[in-house]
Amino acid sequence: MAAQQFSGLCRAGVVDRHLHGLAGPDAIAEGRFEVRAAAETFMAAWGRAPA
Repeated sequence: MAAQQFSGLCRAGVVDRHLHGLAGPDAIAEGRFEVRAAAETFMAAWGRAPA
């Protein structure tokens, strides 16, 4: 489940824009930003044991 959620987070955004032909000239930078944000979101949800 966690792997599927992480994969979905990483593919959302710039990947979808590429698939629909909507990626702009900053697509690489946007993709890096979005994947970093996805990793932060994932780690916030899955990276720590419950308190």
